[in-house]
Amino acid sequence: MDTTDINTESSRRVDDLTRRLDRLEAELPTIPARAVEPDGDGESAALDDCTKAELHQRPQGLDGRSSMNKRELVRALRSA
Repeated sequence: MDTTDINTESSRRVDDLTRRLDRLEAELPTIPARAVEPDGDGESAALDDCTKAELHQRPQGLDGRSSMNKRELVRALRSA
């Protein structure tokens, strides 16, 4: 098998996998992109859109929040 054959076969496989992925994605239920929680003003604020500093300003009852990264803070706030 020469380089041209290998490239052709690789391209065919990528195309096949892309079509399969497209079909699977079409079958998935629609899920909201992110959870939205009310902020102190009664308006909605997506935790994912907050900066790490903004997340630190949220209620301070979380143990170990100063050492958490942004993803950990979002998870902790959602489960609180």
